[in-house]
Formats: sequence, C-alpha cells, structure tokens
Amino acid sequence: MTLQDNCLTVRGGRDAEKQEPHDTWYSHQHSLGSFMLTLRVPKRHQAPPRRIAVKSTRDAHEKAKA
Repeated sequence: MTLQDNCLTVRGGRDAEKQEPHDTWYSHQHSLGSFMLTLRVPKRHQAPPRRIAVKSTRDAHEKAKA
C-alpha cells in the first residue's frame, strides 16, 4: 500500500497451484494474477488556526498572594 498526495494505492497478486490426482484422471490448476486498486482520498477540511489564552501557575500564585 502506498499513499501519495491524496491517492491510496493497493497492489497485490496471487500465484496458486492445485493438483488433484484421481483414479481415472488427473486435474492440475494454476491461477496467476495481479491487481491494483487506486482510491482518491478526499483531503480533510482543516479548521482555521485560533488563539488560546494560556495562564501559568505562577500568575495564579501571585494573584492569590495579593
């Protein structure tokens, strides 16, 4: 799997072999294949930045003393 820009790509393949001997006949199957799936992932809407007031504990102690 790869993610580049806003495209997610999944690649895979298979190589399977199956043999079945029977009394009067013989079966041999071979499956071979690959695939690729590409999905466009929408970009997440980002909220605009905002300011947050931060107070230190030092400010709180100074106010408590006063």
